[in-house]
Amino acid sequence: MLIVNKSCGNFEKFDTESVEAVLGGEYAVEFADIDDDYRARVEQEGFNAVAILGGDGTLNSVLNKIKGLEIKVFYLPYGTLNEKSHTLDGVDSSGEILVGTVGGQVFTYVAACGTFTPIGYTADVERKKRLKSLAYLLEVLKEYKVHSVHARLSVDGEILEDNYTLIMVLKSPRCFKFRFNHLYNSGKSTGHILLIKSPGKNNLWNKIRIFFPFFRAFFIGFRREVKHKNLLFKEFNKVKLHLDAPTDFDVDGEKKTLEGDNTFRVRKLPHDFIVCDTKKAKRLALRREKRAIKRIKK
Repeated sequence: MLIVNKSCGNFEKFDTESVEAVLGGEYAVEFADIDDDYRARVEQEGFNAVAILGGDGTLNSVLNKIKGLEIKVFYLPYGTLNEKSHTLDGVDSSGEILVGTVGGQVFTYVAACGTFTPIGYTADVERKKRLKSLAYLLEVLKEYKVHSVHARLSVDGEILEDNYTLIMVLKSPRCFKFRFNHLYNSGKSTGHILLIKSPGKNNLWNKIRIFFPFFRAFFIGFRREVKHKNLLFKEFNKVKLHLDAPTDFDVDGEKKTLEGDNTFRVRKLPHDFIVCDTKKAKRLALRREKRAIKRIKK
């Protein structure tokens, strides 16, 4: 089953030859539908593999719907940023994929709330198709706000409670094209948490104050764990997060509202997971075809 998101950022580059070069054999095309029960259809119709053509949000949606199925999954990254494909950088060496989970739901690279995070789901779809990653930059100034999310956390037993302008849980070396987590290990069953404390109200002075921890986090990055007065970056096995009020999170580029008690972990999915470079596959297929023609002529 090939599930295609026609709204993804690079859908105009979709061509059947590239896809066939990757998948081969027979496949049925389905256009992504948020209400479709892909798990039931895979089981009932006897598909032995699922291919996902879209961006990080499409990947997230489908993986959650086929959760638990021991089935081969091909990911064809046609989104705008494609953070997960950059994270895996081709085919994972073991063919398995480690992801974050919260409340029984999978996220492939990030779950975050606060400053800048709405950019992932507020950028206009048509603008993303025209401007690609620049569409996100247009949202930056609008989302440069001081947030004050009151949260109580237990990070592997260490209790933290404060008001935060950013809460970010990662299973990735990067987010929004910033490759800042140099401690990332794709094969390790741990994630990382980034916390930046809120200085208070959303005013000019406080916007200036949060600039420095954000610069430290995303432009300098982390090669070791950090615990400063206003910033924490730490590896974790389990994070428990209590939110006093419903809070909007960016989960793999999609909006998800969390509230109350939430537990974050890193889990291994049962899928044989392959990230596909369709351009490279098409080139290789053309070379094989040319070599075959030469052999026939000889």
